[in-house]
Amino acid sequence: MPRSERPWWAAKFASQEVTAALVTIMTGAKLEQLRGTAASCLARAARYSPAVLQLVLDRYGIKLLVTGLRDPSPKVQQGSLNLLNRGLGRAVQVETIGCGVKISGLCRFDPC
Repeated sequence: MPRSERPWWAAKFASQEVTAALVTIMTGAKLEQLRGTAASCLARAARYSPAVLQLVLDRYGIKLLVTGLRDPSPKVQQGSLNLLNRGLGRAVQVETIGCGVKISGLCRFDPC
Protein backbone atom coordinates (compact mmCIF):
# COMPACT_ATOMS: atom_id res chain seq x y z
CA MET A 1 0.00 0.00 0.00
CA PRO A 2 1.54 3.35 -1.00
CA ARG A 3 2.33 5.81 1.78
CA SER A 4 -0.32 8.21 0.55
CA GLU A 5 -3.04 5.58 1.04
CA ARG A 6 -2.07 4.58 4.59
CA PRO A 7 -4.26 5.74 7.44
CA TRP A 8 -3.06 8.92 9.17
CA TRP A 9 -2.43 7.09 12.43
CA ALA A 10 -0.05 4.53 10.91
CA ALA A 11 2.84 7.00 10.85
CA LYS A 12 2.24 7.95 14.48
CA PHE A 13 2.45 4.33 15.65
CA ALA A 14 5.51 3.48 13.55
CA SER A 15 8.07 4.80 16.04
CA GLN A 16 10.28 2.65 18.24
CA GLU A 17 9.04 4.37 21.39
CA VAL A 18 5.36 3.69 20.67
CA THR A 19 6.10 0.11 19.63
CA ALA A 20 8.05 -0.51 22.85
CA ALA A 21 5.22 1.01 24.92
CA LEU A 22 2.60 -1.16 23.18
CA VAL A 23 4.66 -4.31 23.78
CA THR A 24 5.07 -3.36 27.45
CA ILE A 25 1.32 -2.83 27.82
CA MET A 26 0.54 -6.02 25.91
CA THR A 27 2.75 -8.14 28.14
CA GLY A 28 2.43 -6.38 31.47
CA ALA A 29 -0.99 -4.81 31.91
CA LYS A 30 -3.31 -6.44 34.42
CA LEU A 31 -6.51 -5.45 32.62
CA GLU A 32 -7.43 -7.89 29.88
CA GLN A 33 -9.05 -5.18 27.75
CA LEU A 34 -5.94 -3.00 27.88
CA ARG A 35 -3.66 -5.90 26.85
CA GLY A 36 -6.04 -6.72 24.02
CA THR A 37 -6.20 -3.15 22.77
CA ALA A 38 -2.39 -2.87 22.80
CA ALA A 39 -2.05 -6.17 20.88
CA SER A 40 -4.64 -5.07 18.35
CA CYS A 41 -2.98 -1.69 17.88
CA LEU A 42 0.42 -3.33 17.43
CA ALA A 43 -0.97 -5.74 14.84
CA ARG A 44 -2.66 -2.91 12.93
CA ALA A 45 0.47 -0.76 13.03
CA ALA A 46 2.51 -3.72 11.70
CA ARG A 47 -0.04 -4.17 8.93
CA TYR A 48 0.45 -0.64 7.65
CA SER A 49 4.13 -0.18 8.49
CA PRO A 50 6.50 -3.07 7.77
CA ALA A 51 9.12 -1.32 9.93
CA VAL A 52 6.97 -1.98 13.01
CA LEU A 53 6.75 -5.68 12.22
CA GLN A 54 10.50 -5.85 11.63
CA LEU A 55 11.18 -4.06 14.92
CA VAL A 56 8.87 -6.36 16.89
CA LEU A 57 10.36 -9.52 15.39
CA ASP A 58 13.98 -8.34 15.74
CA ARG A 59 13.75 -6.89 19.24
CA TYR A 60 11.22 -9.18 20.94
CA GLY A 61 11.28 -12.29 18.74
CA ILE A 62 8.94 -15.23 18.64
CA LYS A 63 8.72 -15.34 22.45
CA LEU A 64 6.43 -12.30 22.42
CA LEU A 65 4.11 -13.96 19.92
CA VAL A 66 4.00 -17.25 21.82
CA THR A 67 3.30 -15.40 25.06
CA GLY A 68 0.46 -13.56 23.33
CA LEU A 69 -0.97 -16.79 21.95
CA ARG A 70 -0.99 -18.27 25.45
CA ASP A 71 -2.77 -15.26 26.95
CA PRO A 72 -6.28 -15.98 28.26
CA SER A 73 -7.68 -12.97 26.38
CA PRO A 74 -8.99 -13.79 22.89
CA LYS A 75 -8.21 -10.24 21.75
CA VAL A 76 -4.54 -10.61 22.73
CA GLN A 77 -4.46 -14.01 21.03
CA GLN A 78 -5.93 -12.52 17.85
CA GLY A 79 -3.41 -9.66 17.82
CA SER A 80 -0.53 -12.08 18.33
CA LEU A 81 -1.86 -14.39 15.64
CA ASN A 82 -2.12 -11.45 13.22
CA LEU A 83 1.51 -10.49 13.95
CA LEU A 84 2.61 -14.10 13.47
CA ASN A 85 0.67 -14.40 10.24
CA ARG A 86 2.12 -11.15 8.89
CA GLY A 87 5.62 -12.26 9.91
CA LEU A 88 5.25 -15.62 8.21
CA GLY A 89 3.77 -14.01 5.12
CA ARG A 90 6.74 -11.72 4.96
CA ALA A 91 9.25 -14.54 5.51
CA VAL A 92 7.86 -16.57 2.62
CA GLN A 93 7.89 -14.36 -0.43
CA VAL A 94 7.66 -16.33 -3.61
CA GLU A 95 9.46 -14.86 -6.57
CA THR A 96 9.85 -16.27 -10.04
CA ILE A 97 13.49 -16.41 -11.10
CA GLY A 98 14.13 -17.72 -14.58
CA CYS A 99 12.66 -21.19 -14.76
CA GLY A 100 12.74 -21.76 -10.98
CA VAL A 101 11.01 -20.37 -7.96
CA LYS A 102 12.81 -18.72 -5.10
CA ILE A 103 11.17 -18.78 -1.69
CA SER A 104 12.93 -16.07 0.28
CA GLY A 105 13.72 -16.60 3.92
CA LEU A 106 13.04 -20.31 4.35
CA CYS A 107 14.37 -22.41 1.52
CA ARG A 108 15.25 -22.34 -2.14
CA PHE A 109 13.99 -24.44 -5.00
CA ASP A 110 15.67 -24.25 -8.40
CA PRO A 111 14.67 -27.04 -10.77
CA CYS A 112 17.02 -25.78 -13.52
